[in-house]
Amino acid sequence: MKEDFLHYLWRYKRVPLHCKLTSGERLEIRCFGTYNRLAGPDFTGAQLVIGEQLWAGCVEMHLKSSDWYLHGHEYDTAYNNVILHIVWEHDIEVFDVNNVPIPTLELRNWVSEELLSTYRESLAGGYKFITCERLYNTVPAITLLSWNERLLVERLEEKATLVRQLWIDCQYDWEKVLFMCLLKHFGGTVNGEAFMQLGRGVPFSIIRKERVHPLRLEALLLGLAGLLPEETEWQYVTKLYEDFVYLKQKYSLELLPLRMNFKGLRPQGFPTIRLVQLAQVYESKEGLFSQLIEVNSFKDLKALFKVKLSEFWETHYTFGKVSKKVRKPLSDSFIALIWVNVLIPLKYLYYKTQGRDVSEELMEVMKLLPADNNGVINAFKNLGAEVKCAFDSQVLLHQYKYYCQRKRCLDCAVGVALLGKS
Repeated sequence: MKEDFLHYLWRYKRVPLHCKLTSGERLEIRCFGTYNRLAGPDFTGAQLVIGEQLWAGCVEMHLKSSDWYLHGHEYDTAYNNVILHIVWEHDIEVFDVNNVPIPTLELRNWVSEELLSTYRESLAGGYKFITCERLYNTVPAITLLSWNERLLVERLEEKATLVRQLWIDCQYDWEKVLFMCLLKHFGGTVNGEAFMQLGRGVPFSIIRKERVHPLRLEALLLGLAGLLPEETEWQYVTKLYEDFVYLKQKYSLELLPLRMNFKGLRPQGFPTIRLVQLAQVYESKEGLFSQLIEVNSFKDLKALFKVKLSEFWETHYTFGKVSKKVRKPLSDSFIALIWVNVLIPLKYLYYKTQGRDVSEELMEVMKLLPADNNGVINAFKNLGAEVKCAFDSQVLLHQYKYYCQRKRCLDCAVGVALLGKS
């Protein structure tokens, strides 16, 4: 058992309004108070009648009474206003600063066996993927409707927080923010951070100036990433190296201490390919952010990310050996992920800075985009979850990361619904 079960019992009023304390005194609950997620007692603003006396103050909870001393609350003035100590097991008497016993409620005497059994079965037992996996598919769809919308807003806020810091770091230049976000996305899980370091190492003003010259951005990004060979038999690669040497001298640039990883990646995701593709996007577009912020269809988004790589890359994935001839455009699935992971967070924050909430509009857009496909999503599908679109998959990814993995079952509508059946 965990303390959050005690929190659940009190938050959702699963405790009798009239009961007895360990001292034998009568307890009447007038107001359960407000759940406190910050430092200090678990609940504030409670109102209780103990005996014949009305009390107002805080409520603290522990599995055992002795945990009061184990956690050092006797030395913390924040706990001086605790009017009720709720425990599962009362093993010792606890005293306040005036050496008066703190009223204690032992909850194990007041919880039904049915509720306790449900908790143990659904949220406290063994599992392979998530705690509630055995009963996950029994949660009513109506319960998930509002919960999923809340999770999606949480996810938008989470991503917007990261973008906001980037916006500040980029001195409120939305075009550079977009460039950095795209770098991270094109780098993926493996090279995303290295790509962003690359972006931090080159002033965006250079990107703006040099994009009008063919191959200059390719040379710049590949060169700063340390991927360009000095000697080659390919004229295209020679031109890239010469352009990079020129740009390096022109702008007094220095090679960055970056480590680009190829291991574990599919050839289409190699950093060489991704940097060239991104360079192509910028070489053919001016004011990309201004165009993207107005995009409302996948067709228009695809048009903005249409790239045609040099002939060299049709037979190469790196500057090494020749490979089978394959064109390397950005795939529809990759562009869809750009929409979900780059465009939507950017739009959310951009309009928020303009005083406009577009969360509902973005939710509707995400219902039209394909769902993510990964191990977490497949595991949820195996439990009976319906995953039809990006809205569904993004909700589940957020739920898994911030609720399931952190065992916040009783902060989750699924966990609360399962216990509510008892």
